[in-house]
Amino acid sequence: MILALIGKDQFSKDKQVDKFLTDALGDRKNDPLSKQIVYASDTNIPSVAGLIMESCGAVSMFAPEQAVVVRNADAMKADESKALARWLKDAPDCKLLLDFDELRATSELYKILQKVGKIEKYEEPKQYKMQEWIASNVPAHFGKPIEPAASQYLADALGTDTKLVCEELEKVLTYDPDCAKFTY
Repeated sequence: MILALIGKDQFSKDKQVDKFLTDALGDRKNDPLSKQIVYASDTNIPSVAGLIMESCGAVSMFAPEQAVVVRNADAMKADESKALARWLKDAPDCKLLLDFDELRATSELYKILQKVGKIEKYEEPKQYKMQEWIASNVPAHFGKPIEPAASQYLADALGTDTKLVCEELEKVLTYDPDCAKFTY
């Protein structure tokens, strides 16, 4: 199972990463030995592509399988992206998720990911659609309704950063966990 998430809607991508780990690992989702999270922007990693290939081929002696999640995958250097694309051509049997803010459809890596895996796009809502996004996603995620005035205020104050909107609402719930609904 190879999955690439492309876009700037970090809230929705985080939900998909959680779903991927649940699907790939089941009840071992929270076992740190069953998953490896790699940040491609980590300058201490000599070869991100090498680490991905090694991690996908390795299994912990404490876990029967391993899932690999690569965050900030667009931070990989061009030669590493090419090496990863060459490795992916053979369609390895692994549980790999790559998280990109951007990946050009004309790139070799994109074309290979289309063939051997699945690509999902997650774009932030446009500013004029943000109030609508908040009104539909907040009740599902938090289990509490939100007043239209509150969703409009959040859209105006915070812009299109979906993760920031949810983080701010988590702060409200930290302050008042028993609130019945989000109000303005």
